[in-house]
Amino acid sequence: MLDLGMVARLKPEESQAFIGFLQAVGAGDGARAGRRVLAFSEDQTCVTPKAFCAAMDAFFLESCRGCAPRFAPMPSDLGPQ
Repeated sequence: MLDLGMVARLKPEESQAFIGFLQAVGAGDGARAGRRVLAFSEDQTCVTPKAFCAAMDAFFLESCRGCAPRFAPMPSDLGPQ
């Protein structure tokens, strides 16, 4: 579950990073999610961004599966009613 309950006005570049992060989460792409997380900061201080993205990728491979094209099953997917 991903809670998007935030109230903020994002600058265009922040919005791109945030949307890109959500897309990466939905696709189960940990390396891209890591790059988008790093893109949130104008003054990036991560000394090993490649290692960070590799760690995110490993975490996603182990723990995340992305999301299906639909977020919830459709009634037709549930079988006979």
